[in-house]
Amino acid sequence: MMSVGGTTTMAPPVEAGARGGREAGPDWDEVRAQFALDPAEAHLTCCFLAPLPLPVREAVERHRRAFERNVLWAEKDLYGIHNGLQGDVVRALAEYIGGRPEDIALTANTTTGLGVVYSGLRLRPDQEIVLSVHDHLVHEEAARFATRRHGATMRSIRLYDDPAHVTQHEIAERVAAAIGPRTRVVGLPWVHSCTGVKASLPLLAEAVAVANEGRADEDRCLLVIDGVHGLGVEDVDVARTGIDFFASGTHKWILGPRGTGFVWGTEDAWAQLEPVFPAIILDRDYWQALKTDAELPPTRAAWMSPGGFQAFENRFAVADAVAFHQSLGRDRVSTRIAELNSSLRLQVHSLPDLELVSPLEQSVASQLVCFRHRDLPAREVLRFLAERKVYGTITPEMHDPAARLCAGLMNGPEHITAAINALAELR
Repeated sequence: MMSVGGTTTMAPPVEAGARGGREAGPDWDEVRAQFALDPAEAHLTCCFLAPLPLPVREAVERHRRAFERNVLWAEKDLYGIHNGLQGDVVRALAEYIGGRPEDIALTANTTTGLGVVYSGLRLRPDQEIVLSVHDHLVHEEAARFATRRHGATMRSIRLYDDPAHVTQHEIAERVAAAIGPRTRVVGLPWVHSCTGVKASLPLLAEAVAVANEGRADEDRCLLVIDGVHGLGVEDVDVARTGIDFFASGTHKWILGPRGTGFVWGTEDAWAQLEPVFPAIILDRDYWQALKTDAELPPTRAAWMSPGGFQAFENRFAVADAVAFHQSLGRDRVSTRIAELNSSLRLQVHSLPDLELVSPLEQSVASQLVCFRHRDLPAREVLRFLAERKVYGTITPEMHDPAARLCAGLMNGPEHITAAINALAELR
């Protein structure tokens, strides 16, 4: 036990190494005890909005109390995302994804991040943006707004016909075939929220790289990834996969506070954008150019972080969310959650009245388990489950809606059993 602000709380989960060897791994019961959820309820909703573990809740509250005691306590940390507490957040995120802090812009969520990229994109009327029919509506909106502003075009492609039997190579091949000389951006989800299909970022990047051979910078095709359903659950160094931009919120698998997110991009990719928001940053080159009405140097990530006052108590606590994951081990977190959802997926597949939408093949299966009932609409299925204290979510409404269950670090095998027993009653 430990005392924080006069309140006695549980200590963070003990690293296995402190108990006689890192090989043993974390104590998952202790990890689950960090969440304030009722253990009698099965909250299989991490792909929508995750609860905060104790260290993150305490960090938010610590920063909030500090602001209430003295609103100027963090004044030096508010200007420039590479300074003070905001700098801690950027460095933590960069280390987690295997990138550089200077290539990260801080945002409020994935939607804002995609808006930053597409709004700043240098786009000509003779160019196009290629998306997929599996994208979330906000990705489509961000791209559509950009094409309307510049008189460019947009089209969407189908990456597979049957999500239950797709392969990562099939997805990459369809992307490669869709890129033409006019294609300026390929925008795709890493994990498809409507089906639970997971793409291979290196294969997608390779397809785009081949298409870019011999192209000038202004004609280069950029690969923009909506990564929110993969961050915090896939053991991948995102910044080393060859993609150009990665936008994500931190309120799902990474267990960060609501209203926080980021965009990572390569230095060359950021240079393809124009700033679109006023940014409160400490950058000599930026301010000197503005004061003299001179042309800005190539755009940098920090210039793309929307300025103004933010919910700083939440933003500062993102570093604590990343630290929570790092203390457990990214690989172990990924393995633990995959084991839970693999069990869930196989048992859903075995129930006679359910159609599993998500693939069974591990290489292309994410941690989203999507399914439909033979006779009942998805919302009715979810209502039935909620009456039995099993909580799930529905896939985006612009697609044929499916029910969706996702086990996370706050769950155990008994929650999988509770979900399957409830689903079996639907017959």
